[in-house]
Amino acid sequence: MKFSNHDTIVGFIAGKMQKLGFTIKYMEGNHSSVLIVKPELPPAISTHRPDVFGITTTGIIAIGEAKMPSDFYTKRTKTQMFDFVNLIRTDTRNLLILGTVEGCKDELRQLLSSLGIQIDHQIDIMEIPFQFLPVNAASR
Repeated sequence: MKFSNHDTIVGFIAGKMQKLGFTIKYMEGNHSSVLIVKPELPPAISTHRPDVFGITTTGIIAIGEAKMPSDFYTKRTKTQMFDFVNLIRTDTRNLLILGTVEGCKDELRQLLSSLGIQIDHQIDIMEIPFQFLPVNAASR
């Protein structure tokens, strides 16, 4: 099974969600390391489906989204960020986990800031080291 950098980052996000106590309800891409049965797609959040969607037994939700640097400034990414943040803000326990490649966390933080999105306890940005990615992402 061939994995892309995007799929690998999605896998790391799902693993973090599981460690935080979320049950993965939906996950985009090809993965063998995360044990889930892919159910039907979740309803779109506005017009976007997240890469990973998890929920706890108490109804707290987590949204996960992998972003490659080439995606940062697209209209799609910008509208996704607004849609996902609007949903997580409905409950202070909800979580948005963003994943990107090593060395790009600050640029992703700057993008969110430029969109007027405050990074707080509900938004976590993960950087995945190059050695864990199947395709060299150092060239961006």
